[in-house]
Amino acid sequence: MVFVSGLVLGVAGTGLYVRYQIRSQINSIMSGDVQTVTGFVMTHLGRALELKPEQEDKIRPIVQKGVQEVRVLRTELRPRFEAIYLGKATELKAHLTPSQSAKLDSILERVKRGMSPLAK
Repeated sequence: MVFVSGLVLGVAGTGLYVRYQIRSQINSIMSGDVQTVTGFVMTHLGRALELKPEQEDKIRPIVQKGVQEVRVLRTELRPRFEAIYLGKATELKAHLTPSQSAKLDSILERVKRGMSPLAK
């Protein structure tokens, strides 16, 4: 019985740890940190395309420039996205119970902080 309990707790704990690590990595990547995103993209391109070191040296500045441009665009568009979210939330709340409305507020707060809207 103790063995089974330990096994169940071990599996559950490992699952929670893995979920936390994946979320942390995604949040780091999505944070807009140019170096982190560039490294992530280069790692995946390097593996998928089997890039040689000299190719990576030439491609890295292109990827970094693209990441910087996307970061600027995200910064410019974020207020518009938030306005849409908040406007639609107001419309949605007209059809929700107070409890559902509070849950929606919680979801929107996580979105504003850059977290997954479905994370708990």
